[in-house]
Amino acid sequence: EAYLYFMKIEKLENMFCDISHCPRHIEDKADWSKKCKKWKQELDTDVKWSCFSLRTSGSCPECHFKFFYRTSNYSMRTSADVTNYMVCANSACKHEWDEMS
Repeated sequence: EAYLYFMKIEKLENMFCDISHCPRHIEDKADWSKKCKKWKQELDTDVKWSCFSLRTSGSCPECHFKFFYRTSNYSMRTSADVTNYMVCANSACKHEWDEMS
């Protein structure tokens, strides 16, 4: 069961680079997919993004791409505000934003 779980996670993490998710306005979908895989590699290995994980609920406010990376900051106190940071997984966008909760 654990093996299947990790296979599903790996498939999800590679899914957003598939040409089926390429934004309509981009003509060279194969090139976009290649750049997206390179961007994913940077997101997964660069220390700047080490606290980020792939999310699929929501979308980038700039390009509306439905995959993005997000931090998972939270507070033990209900009265404390917490800021989480996001970055678009679309290699043609790479928009960064934050959200306070």
